[in-house]
Amino acid sequence: MDTEQELVIGRDVHQCQFVIESAWVSRVHLRIRYDGKKYLVTDQSRHGTFYTDSNRLPNGVQVECNHNTVLNIGRDGIGILLI
Repeated sequence: MDTEQELVIGRDVHQCQFVIESAWVSRVHLRIRYDGKKYLVTDQSRHGTFYTDSNRLPNGVQVECNHNTVLNIGRDGIGILLI
């Protein structure tokens, strides 16, 4: 992922670059930005995004995540590894 580029994940093909078709995934579920050192992750979902031992990301709050963090999208547990 290029520096300062944002990746939007969700069900909406018009708003998201990475589309997941699942009832547990929101239209715009998650935003990920990389600042060159760390990832800046914002959950915008109804069903949640989870990381580090099933902790839920706070909705609408940008959280810093390091490399090798695994984000689990919704109840399906679709995992995304930040490398």
